[in-house]
Amino acid sequence: MALKDYPNHEQCTIKTKDPKISLKENKSQFILINDCQKDIYKTQVDGCLNIKERKCDYLLTVEDNELYIEIYVELKGNKVDYAIKQLEATIKNLAQNNYIKKYCYVVSTKGTGTPGMKKIEDIKRRFDKQYNATLKIKSKKCEQLLSKLI
Repeated sequence: MALKDYPNHEQCTIKTKDPKISLKENKSQFILINDCQKDIYKTQVDGCLNIKERKCDYLLTVEDNELYIEIYVELKGNKVDYAIKQLEATIKNLAQNNYIKKYCYVVSTKGTGTPGMKKIEDIKRRFDKQYNATLKIKSKKCEQLLSKLI
């Protein structure tokens, strides 16, 4: 089921052209720098969208003519392995399809967390192959230029 199929998705989504879209929870922060001045739809998934399964904190979507990308964000303390499961469950529930490019971010206050580096690289490859998604794990604060994603 895609995002638009959830009955309350409009209540959980705002449209913005702000130059910086900042998502913050506790000491974790993700900032999308809207250097392309695109319309960005910011959906609060956790705490708003009616999904019973695991879910990430936010979904940012960029839609502009031929362009459509999905950016999944999980702001976490230290359980990076659980954050990855939340991202994966959210993709399964909300992704438009597996052909659309997706970017997934875990921003953790405690560094890159418990999985070993080899395991993380295996998970990144699986996300790319299975979901057409790039997985990035960052510590405390992540700033991302939109122009680098499109």
